[in-house]
Amino acid sequence: MTLFRVEARPRVCPMPTRYMLVRTVLAGSLLWTGVAQALTLPELLSAMSALPEQRAEFDEQKHLAMLDKPLHASGTLLYRRPDFLEQRTNPPADEIMTVAGDRLTITWPSRQERRTLSLSANPVAWAFVESIRATLAGDRAALERFYWVTLSGEMSHWSLTLEPRASGVASYVKSITLSGKGSSIEQVDVLEANGDRSLMDIKSLSEQGPNQTPNQTHRTP
Repeated sequence: MTLFRVEARPRVCPMPTRYMLVRTVLAGSLLWTGVAQALTLPELLSAMSALPEQRAEFDEQKHLAMLDKPLHASGTLLYRRPDFLEQRTNPPADEIMTVAGDRLTITWPSRQERRTLSLSANPVAWAFVESIRATLAGDRAALERFYWVTLSGEMSHWSLTLEPRASGVASYVKSITLSGKGSSIEQVDVLEANGDRSLMDIKSLSEQGPNQTPNQTHRTP
């Protein structure tokens, strides 16, 4: 008769250290792929600069402290590399603003009036122009010449905040925030130093069919 029965226990082999390390790395990789990486300024500007031309419609609401209701304006925008920018505002404003190089031209067709000025001689106007033009051009040097630049978000939804460096510009505008996705700007939010604010919603037309070309629909005065 056996008083004590000793059962043999299966031998537990320790998991090899190398296997544990590989499994940890793989698990970490799976977790990392589920986390969106923050967009960098060079990445955004590179995507912008890849497009030779962009067309869009805009709808703008301008909120002024002295008015109970916002002012409304709508029209079209055209950017063409390297430095051409055009904004056509529908009636009743009926205004065409074009920028080519250092020259800014504003035309009022219904009044048959035109005014041309040099951007370098008007730093405030120059700064406003470059907030859009330099962003579309992917020109970091031009942006940082006029603004402190802060970028947040991902390529699918980003926000670019521009704060004026020069006190002369800062006396007119507190910040300009551009937001969008990919290489498209979808909104421009301008907060002026006096508290007034304008909000421009932008709808890209660049993906429309090739039958409609800017040369057919836009003629620079």
